Amino acid sequence: YRLFRRAFGESPQQYLLALRLEKSCELLRKPQYSITEVADACGCYDVLHFNKSFRKRFGEKPSGMRRS
Repeated sequence: YRLFRRAFGESPQQYLLALRLEKSCELLRKPQYSITEVADACGCYDVLHFNKSFRKRFGEKPSGMRRS
């Protein structure tokens, strides 16, 4: 844990969440997937938690990212 944190500057859990949210950005650009499907594909089985984590990381809702 300490070596990982020293190398990447964040915990393994935070790192994995960041990877999943980056992947969700790619999927949100594809209109054939609903936000629920994107959350599920990225390993977030609770859409409310996905929305909260997404907003905390990017400063906007997933639906806002999809529109832009």
